Amino acid sequence: MNNLSLPNGFSLVGIFPSVVSSGSTASFQVQLDASEEGNVTGTLSFTTNDPDQNTYGLTLSGTVINNPEINLTGNGKSIASGSNAAQVDNHTHFGAVEASGTSVVRTFFIENTGDGILKLTGNPVIQITGADAADFSLTTQPASELNKGSQTAFQITFTPTSAGVKQAQVVIANNDADEGNYTFMIEGEVLTPTALPEQLSMGSVQTFPNPTSERLFVKLNQVVAKTIQVQLINNQGKVVKQQTMASSKSKALEIAINDLKPGVYTLILQVGEQRMARKIVKY
Repeated sequence: MNNLSLPNGFSLVGIFPSVVSSGSTASFQVQLDASEEGNVTGTLSFTTNDPDQNTYGLTLSGTVINNPEINLTGNGKSIASGSNAAQVDNHTHFGAVEASGTSVVRTFFIENTGDGILKLTGNPVIQITGADAADFSLTTQPASELNKGSQTAFQITFTPTSAGVKQAQVVIANNDADEGNYTFMIEGEVLTPTALPEQLSMGSVQTFPNPTSERLFVKLNQVVAKTIQVQLINNQGKVVKQQTMASSKSKALEIAINDLKPGVYTLILQVGEQRMARKIVKY
């Protein structure tokens, strides 16, 4: 037996036998591997040395059911379709920044956990809508098709121009049967610059390191005060840490911030009759 011919959408699995001995049988396997959804049909044929049936043919048919399943993650955490509240842990909340051209970039991943080809059908593929959509931009495009078990990344950049809470909705149109429009909210906050000065009028204060992750040090220079009152305020205006510390001319005062969530905080210092404020970034 020779010259095996298979229709489009079918392929040979293993080896096609070339000889079948008298009185015996031989087998071969063909699989349906068409990628497009729908019915597939065609003729399988091969040649033999049978004088009555030199060419043997039979019809093959099958149905391809495309069943993709879309899933989104950010920062290694799932992002549910239809979620209307941005979250810090999955990076749909971009945090708080100053309104000074500062940008925050977040990377998200689209996964295909289903059995068919996932197609992102929107134009553009990722749409950002809502009143504050102009403060968010798609800076890295994803692939438009994903095979089973694959993923693609895209990036959104938050570049605000005015103070306040900024919100937008991300829309990803696709061919998932029950999540054809995958949507989720994104949010960022722009801090209003504090009215307090960043330095004392008499003496000076150093704060370091900034940004920091575990500890913040405050060094007083030429400051006459027995105590210093410290407040840390989050981007919702809530005091998250408050303490009174004895001032020191010889060493820096230490403030533990390892228990705070990443973000931008306002540090307010009361030194005698003087008050000052600075932005502290916790990562």
